[in-house]
This record gives sequence, structure tokens and C-alpha cells, in this order.
Amino acid sequence: MNTNQATYNLIATHWPAFIRGSQSAFTVIYNNSFDALYRYSLKFIQDEEGLQDVIQNPGW
Repeated sequence: MNTNQATYNLIATHWPAFIRGSQSAFTVIYNNSFDALYRYSLKFIQDEEGLQDVIQNPGW
């Protein structure tokens, strides 16, 4: 199993608990997907400092 598949499986396993509001499931998902999402987001927001601002204050 490659790294992407392992990460997908880990997230899929924790997703139901995350939907129910589990902080520990959120932490697992966040820690295992942040780097990939950050790199993907840089394709749209080329300003790394601006991207960090969005991450810290998403406006939700």
C-alpha cells in the first residue's frame, strides 16, 4: 500500500467520528492531510504569507 492510500484509509477510518464532533478524529485528519492541502492551496494562493493568514483565520 502506498502512502496516499494509507493516508486515505486513515482519514476514512476517522471520518465518521469527526462528523460526530470528535476532537481526536479531527486531530488525526488534520495532522495527516495538512501538508498536502497546504501544497495544493499554494497553487491558488501563491502568497505563502497570505495562505498562512487564511489558514489561521478562515472566516468560518
